[in-house]
Amino acid sequence: MIENAPHEQEQDYPDACFQCNSPDYEPGYAVRLCKTCRKRLSRYPLKKNIVLGAVGLGILFAFSLYRFKDYYKAAISYEKGISYADNRDFVSAEKAFKYILDLYPQHEASKVHLLTACYYNNKPGEALAIGEDLDKNPSYRYKDALAEEVATIRDLWAKNQQQNEDLTTASIYLRDNRLQEADSLLNKIARANPTNWEASLLLSRCLRQEKKYAEALSVCNHMLSYNHQLPAALAEKAILLKTVK
Repeated sequence: MIENAPHEQEQDYPDACFQCNSPDYEPGYAVRLCKTCRKRLSRYPLKKNIVLGAVGLGILFAFSLYRFKDYYKAAISYEKGISYADNRDFVSAEKAFKYILDLYPQHEASKVHLLTACYYNNKPGEALAIGEDLDKNPSYRYKDALAEEVATIRDLWAKNQQQNEDLTTASIYLRDNRLQEADSLLNKIARANPTNWEASLLLSRCLRQEKKYAEALSVCNHMLSYNHQLPAALAEKAILLKTVK
């Protein structure tokens, strides 16, 4: 050892209460406190602002966890909706995108995909309302894929509108039992625009009345190739198959 090396001085604690310096502290505790100070500090161990801050952080954390659950569900539903649409299961896609919009009403991509689903589900009123809503804040136009999707549906809608006069005439032919004329005009409309659901449905009914069951079934299957879950086409096909049996 080095002689005359300085010794580390031990810290000298006063023989009194650590808080108020009262010599009347309670023995047997690591921290020397008198009875009064120990009671007071045990009642308020932390300042109130610290406690309130901790409570606030706890609430914020719990809320974040709650919102994360919604984010997660919405993300899963979005992926499912895209998959359903890609597989032409538009009834399932419609449900998925509506679920997302219930949670986040301003989610533009879901609105655009819902527009497509409603069109292919033969819900022109809903599709029109969604289109009008998108036009109120048309920021989707800055995203090429979304803008192209909306433009496609609007082009199909415009074709339907252009065929309204011929469709009305064909409906009158069918009502008056002028089946051959109705058949010819409806075929013309459906060939020009395969997603004019009303024309294809009337054509299938007309062919069914003409007892051209194979052709009627072909029309139904053609509609279902665009939307595997198109309710009106499935119902028409069920009636047709029951008639054939």
